[in-house]
Amino acid sequence: HLTSAQNGRSKMWIGSAVGIALRYALYFAGAPAMLEEHLELNSPITSHLRLKEGLFLLHQNISPYAGDTCHYPPLLLLFLDRLDQVSPQLALFSFLVLLDLATALLLRQ
Repeated sequence: HLTSAQNGRSKMWIGSAVGIALRYALYFAGAPAMLEEHLELNSPITSHLRLKEGLFLLHQNISPYAGDTCHYPPLLLLFLDRLDQVSPQLALFSFLVLLDLATALLLRQ
């Protein structure tokens, strides 16, 4: 028999696996392109369009922080720029999914 702690961990991993599978299913169904236009899901800090614009400005040797466009931390923007150069969309999406999973695991403790 499973103890209550083991049962809770099992449920957490099952829930995480279902959440990850759902996110990838929505990603491959084209949901990001549809959802990035919805204002109720975006803010200046979390907007994927602003991230893409910040990366574009960085590639043009223009400071993304000169205007009010980019609100991402500089180290994160540089890391995402390197990740974008390796494998543009799927690598970035996978990194964000892993970051969300790590956050969920830390919050659970």
